[in-house]
Amino acid sequence: MKKYDFNMKDVSFKEYFVRFFIVGLIASIIILLPSLYFLNIYQVQLNNDPAFINDKNSSDIIHLLNVLKIGLILVWLIITTSVYLFLRQRNMITYIKKIRDIMLQGIEKNPSVAVLTDSQGNIIYVNETFEKVTGYSYDEVYGKTPRILKSNVMPKEAYEELWKTILSGKSWEGEFYNRCKDGSHYWAEARISAILNKKGQIEHFFALQNDVTKTKMLMERVNELATKDPLTGAYNRNIYNSQLPEEQLDKLDFGHFSSALMIDIDFFKKVNDNYGHQVGDFVLEGLAKVIHENIRDYDRLIRYGGEEFLLLLGDSDHNKTKRLAERIRKTIEDYHFKTDEIDISITISIGVSLIKPTDADIEEVIGRADKALYYAKHNGRNQVSCYEKIKNL
Repeated sequence: MKKYDFNMKDVSFKEYFVRFFIVGLIASIIILLPSLYFLNIYQVQLNNDPAFINDKNSSDIIHLLNVLKIGLILVWLIITTSVYLFLRQRNMITYIKKIRDIMLQGIEKNPSVAVLTDSQGNIIYVNETFEKVTGYSYDEVYGKTPRILKSNVMPKEAYEELWKTILSGKSWEGEFYNRCKDGSHYWAEARISAILNKKGQIEHFFALQNDVTKTKMLMERVNELATKDPLTGAYNRNIYNSQLPEEQLDKLDFGHFSSALMIDIDFFKKVNDNYGHQVGDFVLEGLAKVIHENIRDYDRLIRYGGEEFLLLLGDSDHNKTKRLAERIRKTIEDYHFKTDEIDISITISIGVSLIKPTDADIEEVIGRADKALYYAKHNGRNQVSCYEKIKNL
């Protein structure tokens, strides 16, 4: 069976013979039999003519008539075969057109985005799903390239790899972050293939894309629930245990020191005892908010324990770290955690340790920061203590 041969049975030799016989019979009735009939009548008339019989050329004429009969039979065979092949070819063309129409309907109604371009990447066809997902009509994108969907979020290298793959005649699979006509964005899981002609040259590119935005959002939400503390928005110990040590230590390859800060609320137990755990949660949430407002996107705040936070700073030397720690401490000291019913002020203690290239793992750094925090708490609280300054005390 051929590809795309939907519900088409293989034709047996018997069926081919029957079809050929029918075409041959029709051709015989129309062409061969009448011709042979008239030739035979003419030959009989000649044989009954005494003058013809005595003619020295009569045998040549009879031979010529026999050759003509054979010729008619050969013409009959040629015509019969040609008509049969023509009808078969026409039937095949009709079948191919039907299959093409079925496939086009399937692509047009397919829930996936379908795009067909010429060899230069100019759009020549899009299906209904494309119009629904992107907001662009066919007339608006015809003759343009898919770059109209480019969001400038994907790295340049990703597009270079895409073109390198499809120009080699291979299929490319990956994800796009596309921009719609109204400025909104969606994630697309795509497969792009080159369509070659008989000479092996690229004539078209065909792309199928599935909108996976909802799936992406769901996975991000699941990942967030797995790695973030729902109360404070800080990372939890799960991400600390799996990702952050390697992620943070990788920054050491740039030749910069980084830092670890252990932050603890002073006398937090009194807040819970005096105001209740609901107010305590309110304070923890506010503290995390203040810290987040004072750090960079690539810094990481982790809720290390109940009221204890670990802050990892990338590309920060001793002086920058100390200034940031003091700024956070002073901001919290002056901050009022207020609701309609309460107005609470708290203080925090911070222990700081630098991350050095010689550190084997992050646990060593955290251990030093924890010792500095212990020193700060036992020397009056509400202060910043650096391990590098107290290690010899």
